[in-house]
Amino acid sequence: AAKTDCWKGVFALEGLPALAVVLLGLRLPESPVWLRRKVKVESEGERRNESSSLPVSSASTLLQRRYVVPFVLALVILVCNQTTGINAVLGYSVTIFQTAGLSGSFANAADAFFKLAMLVMTAVACVLVDCRGRRFLLQVGTLGVIGSMLAAGILMLGIRLGWYPAGTVTGWLLAGLLSVFISAFAVGPGVCVWLALTELMPTRIRANGMAIALFMNQLVACGLASSFRPWVEAWGWSSMFFFFAANGVLYFIVACFIPETKGKSLAELETLFERK
Repeated sequence: AAKTDCWKGVFALEGLPALAVVLLGLRLPESPVWLRRKVKVESEGERRNESSSLPVSSASTLLQRRYVVPFVLALVILVCNQTTGINAVLGYSVTIFQTAGLSGSFANAADAFFKLAMLVMTAVACVLVDCRGRRFLLQVGTLGVIGSMLAAGILMLGIRLGWYPAGTVTGWLLAGLLSVFISAFAVGPGVCVWLALTELMPTRIRANGMAIALFMNQLVACGLASSFRPWVEAWGWSSMFFFFAANGVLYFIVACFIPETKGKSLAELETLFERK
């Protein structure tokens, strides 16, 4: 009964920021691009038929050659953001620490430290993102994800195969590795991906392109959430960590192809893709 009440309290508290989003969303202004298009359509509508005055829809231009590269880059990095395992690790962190050998209270303490590391490194990324650039931080972050996930996979594989028992040492060691993972994710993909997406997407395709990319992001998240527990029960935690590390390698490769957007206007970035 106490656990049930605690869960009710957790969900109730999560409703407060959701309510704040709804209330603040009522005061959210439309984007300048949308307003400019709306004014353009209305002014042209005075001179010609409305059907002929509408600008070319982003759906009709999304697959034009000059838009394919930024759209595909945005799609891939948003999918990779999920396949690095961020939501799975955040959601099951206490269970993972307990499996590695920590008791319930210590596992919760490790979880608090783990998420504090994410908060601190997100603040660090906010300072560095305009100094070092998006691509650099994405590369550093994905390298950190790869290394920490490989190490965590080896540690959990050793416990699974009986090389050493799960205990306090292995539990805190795993907590440290996952703190490195969450710090690397926060300083790179956690912050930079959202900036890079909005800057990469040309104005004309941004609305539909972002909608499709975010849909794929959530589709992959749904697939991982539904398959995570059966996978772990069948193959162990180490297999998931190795899978996340492999996706981190893919993410790093894609990050190398992302053009640096630091200090460049949106018009300059659109011209870059048109030239290529």
